[in-house]
Amino acid sequence: MAVKFSGKWFDMFKFMALVLLPALALLYSTLGPVWGLPLVKEITGTIAAVDVFLGVLLGISSLQYKDGIENPTLIQSSKTIVKVSWIPSDATYDVLMWVAQVLLPGAAAFYFTLSYIWNLPEPEKVVTTIIALDTFLGMFLGFAASQFNKGAIFTKIYNSQK
Repeated sequence: MAVKFSGKWFDMFKFMALVLLPALALLYSTLGPVWGLPLVKEITGTIAAVDVFLGVLLGISSLQYKDGIENPTLIQSSKTIVKVSWIPSDATYDVLMWVAQVLLPGAAAFYFTLSYIWNLPEPEKVVTTIIALDTFLGMFLGFAASQFNKGAIFTKIYNSQK
């Protein structure tokens, strides 16, 4: 399957998969019982399924885009390569992205579906917990990406002033 989003679209879909959809599912699953909102299980499960689908598309696009891309944790100037330690390594970032985009939403959707087939306990609590963890991980990855981009911009400015 050939899926390759451009930078602008990739960033928008990534934000949706890592932050918006998990936060929306968490918000609705938390406020639903408090305010008596309708179809809490169905809407939360649907959001998790859409998040899984979007995460898979982003994963495919990311793999196709990264062919030939260097390790993003290395900031290269004309003289040195500086390792930015608080930004995850390329391999760690890729694993965490896969966990946030595919594994956690997939686990939430999987448990949600099986809970109705096999009467597993507390589907709302389990799914809400998974989505909360996914939201936190998405925020961390978003922060790491923004800090990396700031470092890349600083490096460009530094190199241009030489």
